[in-house]
Amino acid sequence: MVNTLSLPDVEVYTETFLSQFSTTPFLKLAVILLKAEKDKTGLPIGKRANLFITNLIKGTKQLFSIQKGKGSLNRFIYQYKSHLPYILTVYTVLTGENTEKVYRKIAKHYTENYRGKVVEEPLLTGKDIIQILGIPPSKQVGILKEKLLNEQIEGRIKTKTEAENFIKAVYKGDKDVYNI
Repeated sequence: MVNTLSLPDVEVYTETFLSQFSTTPFLKLAVILLKAEKDKTGLPIGKRANLFITNLIKGTKQLFSIQKGKGSLNRFIYQYKSHLPYILTVYTVLTGENTEKVYRKIAKHYTENYRGKVVEEPLLTGKDIIQILGIPPSKQVGILKEKLLNEQIEGRIKTKTEAENFIKAVYKGDKDVYNI
């Protein structure tokens, strides 16, 4: 992912986005979403549109969790950077919060806590971890990769050396035991 964040002109974007819909399409979309959630079949709208809607829903839910003190804003930005304008628009429509204020809060966090402080690309591959620890391929390698990526996203690990030291410190010989 590219380490940039672009936020559109908030009021123009929100007005343009929302003015494209009347009540009827929103009601139809609600029915489709409820049916898809009930049937666990996904949306009958094509893969790209389905992925977009899925990310929009998950991202909006994650933002609600973050506002309740659960979850990481860095993780949210990392996962949903390309969907941020849409997620923030949905969020502000649902909450009634001032759109510009929410956008500015996210942009401020991004500028102060993310840009230049987070290494988005994994510093170690699964093969690197296997070699460093001298272990066979296993699901534990994936767990370690995910823990390492989380530390990177939170800005606590920025170099390959720090990543290697982290992996060594976290891994214990017992396959199911990790300390963080």
